[in-house]
Amino acid sequence: MPGVQMVIYPAPIYLYCKFLPKETAMAGKNTGLAVSVFFREKQFSQNPLESLLALHQKGLLFKALPELSHLVGLPQNPERHRLCAWGHTLRVLEELPEKDLELIMAALLHDVGKGLPGVRTYKNGYPNDFGHAERGALMARGILKRFNFPRQTIDRTAWLIYYHMSVPYEVEKVEFWLKQLGKTLPPGELYRRVRKLITLKEADKRSDNIGAEGKIQALKKVREEVEKFYLKSK
Repeated sequence: MPGVQMVIYPAPIYLYCKFLPKETAMAGKNTGLAVSVFFREKQFSQNPLESLLALHQKGLLFKALPELSHLVGLPQNPERHRLCAWGHTLRVLEELPEKDLELIMAALLHDVGKGLPGVRTYKNGYPNDFGHAERGALMARGILKRFNFPRQTIDRTAWLIYYHMSVPYEVEKVEFWLKQLGKTLPPGELYRRVRKLITLKEADKRSDNIGAEGKIQALKKVREEVEKFYLKSK
């Protein structure tokens, strides 16, 4: 975006969830338009993490996306996460191997539903957010529509968010899972979406999940099973 200078932040920013102070003001029309253009620039897709931090440095990120501001410092279950919800989100963006706009926006918004009333609960003193994927997908639709994303991009991004908690870790469950997902999608579209979904899930697990090594290895086998299923269905 013109006038937004890239700023490279050190890795420890994630470990302490230290971002600049929250921006709580709602976005004005010009701010929303500027960020809408910003999301479509090549620089954003190539370096989403640095671009977002630079946008925040200008005081625009949480003004344009107030739905994300509550993630800063939001505690997560310490049995599964080391970072707050915002630090985790930044790490997922960093872990994405593909510079794909749908994946980037899904990573940015995949946990936007966490911590909200009706989603955040506590068990044995630990926070949980069951249903955050469904809430987040609904919120993502509104956000992406506000920024004038194409309908197909909105549908695919919201789909990735909605199903990011559904990915199985057992290969014997993959075929049933794919058949359920494929009830409303043609095989080619299902294949493209599921490949991205597994990529998002791998980045999610690599980011800061405790004891995720086994699940990351399991996801590799799940990906192989998806490839076999697709070849068989062609």
